[in-house]
Formats: sequence, C-alpha cells, structure tokens
Amino acid sequence: GVDCTARNGEAEISISLLERIPREEFDEFTDLMRREGFEYDSFTNSYSFKTESPRMLKAMLKFIDKEFEVSATLKGTQNYTWEERDAFVKEFTEPGGGQ
Repeated sequence: GVDCTARNGEAEISISLLERIPREEFDEFTDLMRREGFEYDSFTNSYSFKTESPRMLKAMLKFIDKEFEVSATLKGTQNYTWEERDAFVKEFTEPGGGQ
C-alpha cells in the first residue's frame, strides 16, 4: 500500500507491502527502496521518502506506478485516489491554488 501526505510544503510517500511475498522478491524490493532513497521505519514496517520538490514527488509517483501494483491514498487539502495523482501533485505545486 502507498500513503502519500502533503503538508507544510513537504510531501511524504510511505510504502508497505500488503501481502507476504517470497524472500527473494522481498530482498529485491528492499534493495530497490534503498537505492531510490527510501528510509525503513521498523515501527510501521514501511519505507518512506520525503521531498519538498514537486518534480521529485511526480517522479517518485511515476516510479511507483511503473514498479508496483498500487493501492494508494493521497492526502493533501483533500483525499485523492491513485488515479487522481496528477491533481495531487498540482495541489502540492501550487499550495492554496484551489482555494
């Protein structure tokens, strides 16, 4: 599952596995997460990535979409579905633009 929250000019993407996968796939997943700059949180058993750059946020969401089957919640001033991620990035790029 993917949770993405934007507030105070910073976006945080958190990724956790929704189902158990074979050890080999898990090792590939953890290597990929580390290589992409995600940090592991043992308390939530998830990987997270923080950025203040709208370009980096958009690139990460694109990367996640390409690599994984995604179940996601995107939280800005409102909640967005994974399919609405472009609107989420736009809100993050233009804070207060929709109000």
